[in-house]
Amino acid sequence: MQDKEFGDNLRDSNELVRRYEHAESANESSYFDESELELIIDYYLDQDKLVQALKAADLGLDLFKFTATFYQKRAEILLELNRLDEALESLETAATFSPKETSIFLLKADVHTLQGDYLKAIELVNQALEDADENDKIDLYLELADVYEEWGKYYEVIEQLQKCLSLDPYNEEALNRMWFSTELTEKYAESAAFHSQLVEKHPYNATAWYNLAHAYNGLDKAEKALEAFEFVVAIDEEYDLAYIDMGDLFYKQENYDRAIDMYTEAIEKGSAKKEIYYQIAKAYQHLNKNVKAREYLKKSINIDPYYAKAFHRLGLNYLESNLSKNAISPLERAVKIDNKNYEYLNSLAAAYFLNKKEEEALNCYYKMLEINEADKRIYLNIVSILYEQGRVGDAIETIEQSLELFEDHADMLYVKTAFLYELGKKTEMFDTLLAALEQNAEGYEQLFDLLPEMQNDHAVMALIETYTKN
Repeated sequence: MQDKEFGDNLRDSNELVRRYEHAESANESSYFDESELELIIDYYLDQDKLVQALKAADLGLDLFKFTATFYQKRAEILLELNRLDEALESLETAATFSPKETSIFLLKADVHTLQGDYLKAIELVNQALEDADENDKIDLYLELADVYEEWGKYYEVIEQLQKCLSLDPYNEEALNRMWFSTELTEKYAESAAFHSQLVEKHPYNATAWYNLAHAYNGLDKAEKALEAFEFVVAIDEEYDLAYIDMGDLFYKQENYDRAIDMYTEAIEKGSAKKEIYYQIAKAYQHLNKNVKAREYLKKSINIDPYYAKAFHRLGLNYLESNLSKNAISPLERAVKIDNKNYEYLNSLAAAYFLNKKEEEALNCYYKMLEINEADKRIYLNIVSILYEQGRVGDAIETIEQSLELFEDHADMLYVKTAFLYELGKKTEMFDTLLAALEQNAEGYEQLFDLLPEMQNDHAVMALIETYTKN
């Protein structure tokens, strides 16, 4: 019945607008009553045709000069056009015809808020509250919350939302905004107290229970939070956000099986989002069920083929499963989507290296240096690959380039020492070893990890013993 009524109204509005536009284009005089012009203006506003809406409002002012309606409509349009002073002027005129109309006070408060005059906006709303009935007070408290939110005063936002909920405990806007403001202020204890009282009086208020669960979670009371979430889904079993949040709580508690149950329930309730499939995959990985994890990562990617995070985790999954060849494709895809991501490049470099694609790995590391040249690990990885390729001279040159970047570079000097020893450059090797020992005499053991035979070199050991004894 409602759909039919909506369709009839839409057809009526379309016909009315066609008649209005025909009269305007033909420059014909045609009469429209007040309600018809309101419908025409609202139609243009819905279509975001603000210039046409303003013309229709001006026609309304010509025809009905002594009512507030079209001054108010004109102000709404001017507000959308950001012509704030003109909007305020129209509202002042509207107020002369309807001095106690709540909607006029609300619009004036909106204008002053956009102008940054928050005190004036608050004054206007408080003035309207003096004569408002209960229904209007609900809107006015929400307006005050808007003003304080724009002002960045979130404690006051919470106070106004609480006043609104004292009149309308099931007001979804107020309940949803309460949690947002609580998160920003971290007033979890106050939120828990308020919502506890609210659900005591209105035990079937699912969103109030939901807010209470989040307050308990903010207070690190996981069991109480889970209990509150259980009330949410008992009242409204389609409340998919509650299942997701319960999943997150179980995941945090490392109860991965229960987390998967909750995420799966959320999907069944209609929340088949890429992030949920991704979370399920993470939980399966913690359970060492990599095959199942890959299944859900692929479902996540099917929803969003540009979900770089899922491609990256899929590649890591293959690496952890000793399937390094399979890891390359998803990791390449992750890097293609986000080629400045340090972590993605590092993972791809590791996959290339494991597949003996040293040049490709080097390219990844060089790209990482473009992003952050002050990461010593990348230089060590480059040096390691160059050494594996037999390019010891290039490895030494890379070390020398990196020394200026790091105040503490004894580890790099020890690596260079080992390479020089292998090349038979004993004089340069002893100079480098001496410099390394002067920086960190205790770090020499990494030499023997690189070249165990150096332990049999009496000259090397003598120099090391001299420094370690001192």
